[in-house]
Amino acid sequence: LDQKAVDGLKVSCLADIPFKDLVIHSERYGQFAVGFHKQSAVIHGFMPILYVNQLAKEFQGFMNDLDEISEYLERTDKSMFEKFDRIRYLLGSIAKPGWLSWAPHTNPDLDRQHLQNFYYEREWRSVRDWEFKSSDVAAVLLPDQMVQQLINARNQGGLCIADRTPVLPYSMVFTL
Repeated sequence: LDQKAVDGLKVSCLADIPFKDLVIHSERYGQFAVGFHKQSAVIHGFMPILYVNQLAKEFQGFMNDLDEISEYLERTDKSMFEKFDRIRYLLGSIAKPGWLSWAPHTNPDLDRQHLQNFYYEREWRSVRDWEFKSSDVAAVLLPDQMVQQLINARNQGGLCIADRTPVLPYSMVFTL
């Protein structure tokens, strides 16, 4: 899982990407993907992200207020500071600031033009570590030339991917 630092804190990230958008996603992140059963992710604390406009005065004011409160509590009340820090951690794990002026639904090429276009990713995050099991995996997508190699490794017991888990060639995303 992609472990990111959000506001200096570790989170696990997944993307709830429709198959039709995998081509766009793979141009940025590559042709390898592990699909999980949604219920497995939910059970392990994953939540959808709220995208917020980082340029909005309200958001900037909110972030400044958070910093001011945090600094005050750190100086005056360590116990409340720790509680506030946990709240800030949770907030940072479910909100993603971005430049929301792009309109990807009106121009599908925006992702290729602007790195700030992240809407299609439909990101989910969890503050927990997730050592997923083979039963959590719904499908594996990888470059065509590697499909047989992965299937052979799985059949020889070299991988923890269930026999019934589909192993899909990347080229199939072009047919969806």
